[in-house]
Amino acid sequence: LYARGEWRFDDSGRRTGYSVVLFMPHGRRYRHPPPSALALARQIPGVSSVQITFHEEIEPDRHAMPPGGFRVAIVNCWSHDAGRRARDLLRRHFASPA
Repeated sequence: LYARGEWRFDDSGRRTGYSVVLFMPHGRRYRHPPPSALALARQIPGVSSVQITFHEEIEPDRHAMPPGGFRVAIVNCWSHDAGRRARDLLRRHFASPA
Protein backbone atom coordinates (compact mmCIF):
# COMPACT_ATOMS: atom_id res chain seq x y z
CA LEU A 1 0.00 0.00 0.00
CA TYR A 2 2.66 2.52 0.95
CA ALA A 3 5.23 1.64 -1.70
CA ARG A 4 2.88 1.78 -4.71
CA GLY A 5 -0.12 3.67 -3.39
CA GLU A 6 -2.52 0.88 -4.30
CA TRP A 7 -4.38 -1.73 -2.32
CA ARG A 8 -4.31 -5.27 -3.68
CA PHE A 9 -6.65 -7.64 -1.94
CA ASP A 10 -8.38 -10.76 -3.20
CA ASP A 11 -12.00 -9.88 -2.52
CA SER A 12 -13.49 -12.73 -4.56
CA GLY A 13 -14.59 -14.64 -1.45
CA ARG A 14 -16.71 -11.81 -0.05
CA ARG A 15 -20.17 -12.75 1.18
CA THR A 16 -23.01 -10.71 2.56
CA GLY A 17 -23.40 -11.24 6.29
CA TYR A 18 -25.93 -10.11 8.84
CA SER A 19 -26.04 -9.30 12.54
CA VAL A 20 -29.39 -10.21 14.09
CA VAL A 21 -29.82 -8.57 17.48
CA LEU A 22 -31.93 -9.81 20.40
CA PHE A 23 -33.38 -7.17 22.71
CA MET A 24 -35.35 -7.96 25.85
CA PRO A 25 -37.28 -5.61 28.16
CA HIS A 26 -35.35 -3.37 30.53
CA GLY A 27 -35.65 -3.84 34.28
CA ARG A 28 -34.79 -7.51 34.67
CA ARG A 29 -31.52 -9.19 35.56
CA TYR A 30 -30.75 -11.67 32.78
CA ARG A 31 -28.52 -14.73 32.97
CA HIS A 32 -26.30 -16.11 30.22
CA PRO A 33 -27.68 -19.12 28.38
CA PRO A 34 -26.16 -22.49 29.27
CA PRO A 35 -23.39 -23.71 26.95
CA SER A 36 -25.79 -26.28 25.47
CA ALA A 37 -28.20 -23.54 24.29
CA LEU A 38 -25.34 -21.53 22.77
CA ALA A 39 -24.07 -24.66 21.03
CA LEU A 40 -27.52 -25.30 19.52
CA ALA A 41 -27.68 -21.73 18.21
CA ARG A 42 -24.16 -21.92 16.77
CA GLN A 43 -24.89 -25.25 15.06
CA ILE A 44 -27.69 -23.80 12.93
CA PRO A 45 -26.40 -23.82 9.34
CA GLY A 46 -25.67 -20.25 8.26
CA VAL A 47 -24.83 -18.97 11.77
CA SER A 48 -21.21 -17.85 12.06
CA SER A 49 -21.11 -16.73 15.71
CA VAL A 50 -23.19 -15.81 18.74
CA GLN A 51 -22.24 -13.03 21.14
CA ILE A 52 -23.76 -12.51 24.57
CA THR A 53 -23.57 -8.75 25.06
CA PHE A 54 -23.90 -8.18 28.79
CA HIS A 55 -22.11 -9.07 32.01
CA GLU A 56 -24.14 -11.03 34.57
CA GLU A 57 -22.20 -9.57 37.49
CA ILE A 58 -22.93 -5.95 36.50
CA GLU A 59 -26.27 -4.38 37.42
CA PRO A 60 -28.51 -4.02 34.35
CA ASP A 61 -28.78 -0.24 34.68
CA ARG A 62 -24.97 0.02 34.48
CA HIS A 63 -24.94 -1.34 30.92
CA ALA A 64 -25.10 1.16 28.04
CA MET A 65 -28.31 0.19 26.25
CA PRO A 66 -30.75 1.98 23.96
CA PRO A 67 -34.09 3.08 25.44
CA GLY A 68 -35.99 0.52 23.33
CA GLY A 69 -34.62 -2.59 25.04
CA PHE A 70 -31.81 -4.42 26.78
CA ARG A 71 -29.50 -6.03 24.23
CA VAL A 72 -28.72 -9.58 25.35
CA ALA A 73 -27.28 -11.21 22.21
CA ILE A 74 -26.07 -10.71 18.66
CA VAL A 75 -26.22 -13.54 16.13
CA ASN A 76 -23.82 -13.13 13.21
CA CYS A 77 -24.93 -15.11 10.19
CA TRP A 78 -24.80 -15.59 6.43
CA SER A 79 -28.57 -16.04 6.20
CA HIS A 80 -31.28 -13.87 7.77
CA ASP A 81 -33.45 -16.95 8.29
CA ALA A 82 -30.66 -18.75 10.15
CA GLY A 83 -30.05 -15.69 12.32
CA ARG A 84 -33.73 -15.37 13.17
CA ARG A 85 -33.95 -19.08 14.09
CA ALA A 86 -30.95 -18.74 16.42
CA ARG A 87 -32.37 -15.52 17.91
CA ASP A 88 -35.71 -17.23 18.57
CA LEU A 89 -33.94 -20.12 20.29
CA LEU A 90 -32.05 -17.68 22.53
CA ARG A 91 -35.19 -15.61 23.18
CA ARG A 92 -36.86 -18.65 24.76
CA HIS A 93 -34.00 -18.84 27.28
CA PHE A 94 -34.07 -15.14 28.13
CA ALA A 95 -37.88 -14.99 28.36
CA SER A 96 -38.10 -17.84 30.89
CA PRO A 97 -38.16 -16.92 34.59
CA ALA A 98 -34.69 -16.70 36.13
